[in-house]
Amino acid sequence: MDSSSFEQVSREEFDRALEQSKASALFRKQYARFAPSWFDEAECMMHLGHLTTDGHFRAPGFFTLITGNLHVDGIVDLQNPEGYDEGGLCVVLGDVICKSFFNEYGKCTFVDGRLEASDLLCNDFGDSSLVVLGDLKTKFFYGRDLWAEVGGRASMEYGDGYCLPIGYTAAAAQAIYPKHGAAASRALLNVAGDEHGFYAHHFREHILAGKPLLKRGL
Repeated sequence: MDSSSFEQVSREEFDRALEQSKASALFRKQYARFAPSWFDEAECMMHLGHLTTDGHFRAPGFFTLITGNLHVDGIVDLQNPEGYDEGGLCVVLGDVICKSFFNEYGKCTFVDGRLEASDLLCNDFGDSSLVVLGDLKTKFFYGRDLWAEVGGRASMEYGDGYCLPIGYTAAAAQAIYPKHGAAASRALLNVAGDEHGFYAHHFREHILAGKPLLKRGL
């Protein structure tokens, strides 16, 4: 991905752009609940308007803001740039459309629109959060211990994990699960997990190698 369409800005400029944006009232309410990790040397990168890119997209900054839609042919990868540990923030003030979506350890991620990952949505990264103000749709959702909060409808064909509606009051009763159960879904994977049943990094390596996520015919 060519990151030249992004501008490096100060934290104050980043915050001001968010304040002056056309972000929804629901986004602003949810955003106020979180306190993304921050340190003085962290890079803030901003793209104004819609962004469409061939291949894969990797978040260029520890804090990344896109003020429009993000359409990516391949992977949306929120793994931090080299030199940064876990944490940070990614905000897309529109829809995110891609084949696969990966969050990052400790990262607060907001999509002020719908999130559609046609193949995989991987959210199983410790201390992270994912808030989607619109609909969430994917073929395989992986978030065993880390749910996504969704303002619209959550639609997942296969997976291991669940989503919760924004504003949930009873997680166990309101959890939204994939159509097919976790054990049956894992059995369909064309990817091997580690000895603890952890798949997140294996997913990324597998997909970058151009291998199919699910067994043939699915």
